[in-house]
Amino acid sequence: AEHLAMSDRVGMINLSHFAIFDIVGPDAEKLLEALSVAKVGGRKRIGSVIYTNFLNAFGGVQADLTICRRVENHYRVVTGGADGNRDWMWIRNHRDDWSLDADISIRTQDLATLGLWGPQAREVLGRFTTPEALSNEAFPFATARELELTLPNGLKIPVWAARISYVGEFGWEPSL
Repeated sequence: AEHLAMSDRVGMINLSHFAIFDIVGPDAEKLLEALSVAKVGGRKRIGSVIYTNFLNAFGGVQADLTICRRVENHYRVVTGGADGNRDWMWIRNHRDDWSLDADISIRTQDLATLGLWGPQAREVLGRFTTPEALSNEAFPFATARELELTLPNGLKIPVWAARISYVGEFGWEPSL
């Protein structure tokens, strides 16, 4: 029933167990480019989100994660909760082995993450922000940006939302 509801309408999943790291510094892009299968920097626009893997020395998958280019020399990595410590150590060890200048901040405890997915996700999220803020032009698939959500009681909540999901392009992963 939950699967059908999400496939046909909308559903929310608690993703707060996902590990989140901010990687900042002059060598942040160099570090993540060297580790990632996909291109994460270069001409990628600010706010772009990429789903990628890190590979081990044998070509096997070391990590399965998303990386967002937040601003110049600042990236956010989101990875599975069970893999968080392993992935953090992988990134940190390579940074140290290669003597790269990049700070790694663990943000997992700072940000609660929810997945809002399904064909009606835009409509539901639009109840808490302006619908034009969620348009394809303002918020294309595979991007992230800051949003301000207004709750029914008038309380405003800033969120960092990534428009990416495992269930199709109509999904957001807001972190608050």
